[in-house]
Amino acid sequence: MKKIFPLFLVLVLISAVFYACSGWALGWYWEPRFEKILSDLFGLRVEIQGFYLHPWPGKVRADRVTFHNPPDFRQEPHFDVQGLEGDLDVFALRDQHVLIHRLKFRQNVFYLERKLDQAAPSTNVTAWYRHMRSLIESRRASEAPTLGRARKRWQVDIETLQLANGSFVYVKYGKPNSEVKFVFQRLEGHIDGFRWPSEDPRKMGQVFTIRGTFGELYRAPFWLEGEANFATRDVSFDMKGEIRDGELAVYHSLWDGLPVRVAGGRFSLKTHVVCLLRELKAENEFVLSALQLNVGPKPQDKIWGFPLKVWVDFLQSQDILRLEIPVHGRLEDPSFEYHQAFRKAFQESLHQKTQAGLEPFKASASRLAAGAQGVLEVPVKVLELPVRAVGELGKATASAVQGSNTEASKIE
Repeated sequence: MKKIFPLFLVLVLISAVFYACSGWALGWYWEPRFEKILSDLFGLRVEIQGFYLHPWPGKVRADRVTFHNPPDFRQEPHFDVQGLEGDLDVFALRDQHVLIHRLKFRQNVFYLERKLDQAAPSTNVTAWYRHMRSLIESRRASEAPTLGRARKRWQVDIETLQLANGSFVYVKYGKPNSEVKFVFQRLEGHIDGFRWPSEDPRKMGQVFTIRGTFGELYRAPFWLEGEANFATRDVSFDMKGEIRDGELAVYHSLWDGLPVRVAGGRFSLKTHVVCLLRELKAENEFVLSALQLNVGPKPQDKIWGFPLKVWVDFLQSQDILRLEIPVHGRLEDPSFEYHQAFRKAFQESLHQKTQAGLEPFKASASRLAAGAQGVLEVPVKVLELPVRAVGELGKATASAVQGSNTEASKIE
């Protein structure tokens, strides 16, 4: 008995050491293999550092995972995670089922890059998606039927995907002076119920909630929540969100094509976006306040039929400017790009708002000028005065017209 106990103790210690080290040993073995599998699947160079895989209880960790950008794209990297951990059901792998109960990304950065310097606009996401789809289809075509039955396909389920201090950056470039950049930071939230491949594109079983800040330097709080089906070619989602008290001057691209530059102001945005089978419809409420505008480098006399100075004064005189901005388009349409469609709808809504606000002044000035014709010259250029002065000018003109009528009655 005395001889057996030390031997038993040694076996226990060896087992404990083996249990503790097996995760690192398996990680060391699988790290280069997973790099190659992911690189071949996505068509991107993938690097994994500090990989840890323990079969029981199915713990997965990595110090860093980096997906580099496809060729011909300039942002680097495409996706970077500085800390990954998850709970994997190892036994489900026997049934070709990747079941992850929980997956957490720490300090992840995702760059969505869109370039316009080609015949058809392209993104870094569509680049690897096309590669992946082509690879999968070619493998399926080369597979020989087994006993008349279709080969079972792999299924991926992530019950909960958590984000901790993440970032999302959208960059568009290619044409001169066309670069647009939107930055979302400090992302916290979760996506539940991810499944790939999806049985029905219309079934939106993935529920998500994300909060963080919008803006690279001037950060405004935002939230986004809804349901979606991202794991399908015919992507579908229904989401609502809000950005509060953002800095308008930073996002001057909305005013591209107009003869002004934004010098200051605040904005808030409420949005509801629905995309069903790649057809997108969005309703947006865009609120501007404390707007400050400067005339652009190429000033013009008029905009939308109004003198430019009057138009600028009118906008700056509004404490709150509330605009309704609808957006509609199909995601597979190469000419459709959400920001471009939003900018076009924004300018159209701004046109309607200024038309409704300035037409009464224009009509009033025309009537006053007609009433004083032959006695007092009141040209329609009254509109070139600041909007705040129009009221006083109207009183003065009315007084002058009344005086001219009195003089005319004396002559009679």
